[in-house]
Amino acid sequence: MFHYQSATFVPCYPIKTMNSRENTANFGNSVISVGGGCSCGKHRFCCLGLPQTVFACHCRECQKMSGSAFLVWLEFRQEQVDLDLSRMKQYSRKGESGNRVNLYFCIDCGNSFYGTIEGRPGVFLTSGTFETTDWIKPMAHLWTDSAQHWLKSPDGGLNVF
Repeated sequence: MFHYQSATFVPCYPIKTMNSRENTANFGNSVISVGGGCSCGKHRFCCLGLPQTVFACHCRECQKMSGSAFLVWLEFRQEQVDLDLSRMKQYSRKGESGNRVNLYFCIDCGNSFYGTIEGRPGVFLTSGTFETTDWIKPMAHLWTDSAQHWLKSPDGGLNVF
C-alpha cells in the first residue's frame, strides 16, 4: 500500500464515467485523481486511485525510449486509467523479459507514455507525463544489470533487480 506524505494531486475530469468504488482509492477524505498527457496536449489521461507499483527501469529499451539512464513507470489497473488510445500510434517489441511490450505514443509530439506488457494485467504510464510528480517515488529498480556504469547504486532501501 502506498502512503504519500506531502502529495499535491491535480484534479482531472475523466472522459468516460468511472463510478465503481473499486476504481478509486481514498486519501484522507478525498479521492485521489491525477492527470497528465503528452507534450503537445493532444492526448490527456486521468488516473483514479493510487498506482499498484512504481519502478525505475534500467533496460536498454527504456534508456533508448527516454534518451536517459532509466525510465520511471507507474503501474495502474486498466480500469483506473482513462485514455483514448484510438488516436495514438502503437509500437510493439519483445522485451528483455521475453514478453511482448506494447508502447503507445503521440504522432504529433512523439511522447511515448503508455504501455502494456504481455502477461501483466496492469497498464504503465511514464512518470514525466503526470502534471505533478512530487508524489511519485520508485519502490524498486529493475534491469539494473543494464544500468549505466556511472550511475550510483540506489539507496534508501529500494529493491534492486
